[in-house]
Amino acid sequence: MRAVPSTPYAALVLTLAACASGGGATQAVVTPEDRGLEPPIGRTLALTDDLRVTPGEYLRPARGEEPVLLLEGLSGVELDLTDVVLSGARPDTPADELRGVCVVVRDCDDVVVRGGHLTGYRVGLLVEGSRDVTVEGLVVTDFFATEILGTLDHPNSRDRLDLDDPASWMEDYGAAIAVVESSRVVIRETRSRRGQNGVLLQSSQGCEVVASDHSYLSGWGVALSDSVTCSVSNNRFDVCARGVSADAPPDGLGAAGVLVAGGCERNTIAYNVARSCGDGLLIHGDGQGLGNLWFGNDLSGSLASAGAVRGATNERFVGNRMSGGEWRGLAIADSAGVVVYGNELRGVLGAGLSVDASRECLLVGNQVIDCDLALTVRGSGTGDDVDADGHWIVDNEVRGSIQDVVLERAKGLVFDGNRFESPVGRKHVDGLRAENGGADEDELWGWLRAEDGGAPSGRAADVVLSRPDGPRPTALLALQNFTAPDPADAPIDWRDTEEPAEPVIGRYAPWDPEGEAPKPTPRVHGGLLAGIDWAATWFHWDETTDPRGDLELWRALRFTPAARETIAGWNDPWGERVREQVGDDHFGLYATGVLELEHGGRFRLGARSDDGLRVLVDGEVVLESWVWKPAREESAEFALDRGTHTLVVEYFQLDGPAVLQLTLDPVRDAAAVPTAASSED
Repeated sequence: MRAVPSTPYAALVLTLAACASGGGATQAVVTPEDRGLEPPIGRTLALTDDLRVTPGEYLRPARGEEPVLLLEGLSGVELDLTDVVLSGARPDTPADELRGVCVVVRDCDDVVVRGGHLTGYRVGLLVEGSRDVTVEGLVVTDFFATEILGTLDHPNSRDRLDLDDPASWMEDYGAAIAVVESSRVVIRETRSRRGQNGVLLQSSQGCEVVASDHSYLSGWGVALSDSVTCSVSNNRFDVCARGVSADAPPDGLGAAGVLVAGGCERNTIAYNVARSCGDGLLIHGDGQGLGNLWFGNDLSGSLASAGAVRGATNERFVGNRMSGGEWRGLAIADSAGVVVYGNELRGVLGAGLSVDASRECLLVGNQVIDCDLALTVRGSGTGDDVDADGHWIVDNEVRGSIQDVVLERAKGLVFDGNRFESPVGRKHVDGLRAENGGADEDELWGWLRAEDGGAPSGRAADVVLSRPDGPRPTALLALQNFTAPDPADAPIDWRDTEEPAEPVIGRYAPWDPEGEAPKPTPRVHGGLLAGIDWAATWFHWDETTDPRGDLELWRALRFTPAARETIAGWNDPWGERVREQVGDDHFGLYATGVLELEHGGRFRLGARSDDGLRVLVDGEVVLESWVWKPAREESAEFALDRGTHTLVVEYFQLDGPAVLQLTLDPVRDAAAVPTAASSED
């Protein structure tokens, strides 16, 4: 196992100086005659023996770096929290203001933490540097989460989670349960709701997460980084989502039922459900390692991809359900040696199975049914320098697709025994040849199918095929001896349960229909700008009146308009009404509106634009990005008094895509920020 640098939260679990000074922690010496104890107020309770906390509800905020309960350097000890509720903050505390760790287990052996309900902390339970720890029946709710700024219809790039720095995950994003630099930790029949991350396994080995339910979260149901030989089985990670990106195709902004980051190998993820997540599974690999096994998981109904795989080596996906994805089934990129065997990809609105810029992958015995596009293999480069190389595509069943295959810039592709039932049958070939020559393009297109099967629909460009009569890859031969992992002894098979409803993204996490809170009203895009009547004028300009030159000359063009309308909001530069009159390029927009505020304070203006944008409030520029640019998101924070304010939006479109979206929301944080923001290329 490779260690990663200690996380900033290591500071939270240092030996408490107060224990030595007599000013911070209370030592609990529990005798056989008295096994019950209430946690003290304002001090850490450091265990020295078995302890059953007296059942009840306790408001016990963590003080700075000190946990509420500490188990350190112990062996053979049990902490019993049955019928105990520990709260770190009052119920109305915003989720992104929650602080502290409730329970810390550090440098312990053979310890059990049983039961308990933890709420209102940044981290519920932290296990660090320990061995043979069992966590059973723990519930963590209403814990830390970052605010979600976008909506499903209007994403915000600031909602994206950082996958590159696992050392910061605990501090930046919190967790119900975190395991760091530990071995053989068993997490059984645990549950978390209304927070960001369920379970973090970091720099650990031989750990198990089993029969647990970490769903309706805004980050990850379970996330592994630099961890080996761990088992994640028979768990539920439904509706771990925070929206989808504005990319094409979109992704889940880093949220997923199961995340595996760099340095993970020989882990088994089996018999879980992660339905209606941003991405069902997400691999953010480092391009090396022995890979992990994904078996028998249900990853259906994702907002973006059932599986998003990047930088992986030797991953094995066997017998998983990856159906009903909004955009993609299983998407593999920048990877090598990935095995995709016997999976179901059904009813995906985009590509069922896609492999981009990858090498020596095996796609064997999969069912790809009723997808818009069944299979894509794409690379970049030309000739011998293409980065899509050596894939074997064998015995797959494809039917009901609008298009069966798309092959672009790839070499060494082997097709054998694939069965296509194409309702269309059309093909377009531009540069398809055999590795050793000797066949025309029509004959080569027939290589894609089984001898007694129909030809696929689709297209191929700059592709080199190889015959299947050469040596078979070792990984393909190994599939003949594949043995399914034993299912864990779990009280419920989540794969038999009802699929979750369509996610409703709240301010901090998806709404939990199994909880007590009523279903929230979906947030209206625009925030405080929603419902404003904008007096909008569109006009045309040319090179002589370029807005980046003489601004006043450009502004004067609004007096010879192409269109005038009253618009309710800005989801596009045409106000969803005047595109036909205005056109798609070389037009300007000048719009005014009136904002009524019942309360003053600080506000955040969010904008996404392509091309130039300027926003004025009461005659002062608060956001300016007056350049030709691709679509990008920007924001500005400023103070406004209670009362009436005049707003002006100026926008120009040069050519290409045209984007304009605006939203205004109050800011709770009163920290000083600039009153205007600008951006230039």
